[in-house]
Amino acid sequence: MNGPLRLLDRFFVTDRVAIVSGSGRGIGAACARTLAEAGADVVVVARTKADLDAVAAQVAHLGRRSHTIVGDLRDTANAAQVVERTLAEFGRLDILVNNVGGSPPHPAPKPQRAFLDLDAGYLEAAFHLNVTTALALAQQAVPHLAPRIRVNAVAPGSTWTPALERYYTAAELEAKIARTPMRRLGTPEDIALAVLFFASPASGYVTGEVLEVDGGIDGPNSPSVLPDLLSM
Repeated sequence: MNGPLRLLDRFFVTDRVAIVSGSGRGIGAACARTLAEAGADVVVVARTKADLDAVAAQVAHLGRRSHTIVGDLRDTANAAQVVERTLAEFGRLDILVNNVGGSPPHPAPKPQRAFLDLDAGYLEAAFHLNVTTALALAQQAVPHLAPRIRVNAVAPGSTWTPALERYYTAAELEAKIARTPMRRLGTPEDIALAVLFFASPASGYVTGEVLEVDGGIDGPNSPSVLPDLLSM
């Protein structure tokens, strides 16, 4: 006979099925591993097969099943295929982690002219990657998630991933750390644990919320130059 349910058991997602987009590396990979460690089977989606294979091996090591889908969710037609393959493989869908997103710093010739030199195509591409892809995948997933769906978001601060290292020098990263009250960058696991909280019964009375996991910053932790545009 099973013993009484412990409060910490509410952080488990045993035998649930999760889709994690953008899960080949960084935050997405950490989310897939964390959900698997908490008992979920995971569908991992990204553009690079080798990255997905590495994450799938880690999920298997944790004793859970995974299904890899190589695809680019910037093509919103792929969203339906991701959900269809999830249902075919596992027969259910319980958790959706929309992790595709991000955009490189705008390559303005002079930082103080970033607004005036902003290309409309750059802005549209960033919106598509960060918003439209999430909309498309959520629309396909919702009919399979049951009548009461909780929707929450995690707002990460500067997080140590290969993407961050690609766009900032060591000195710039040190400056970010100095401007962060916790005096460090975040890790993918910091973000993944917040995702687990939202995905698990532990947050059963939480919906429509944004959790900032950012080391305590209350403004940009990168220096910016914002001159009076009227004087330019």
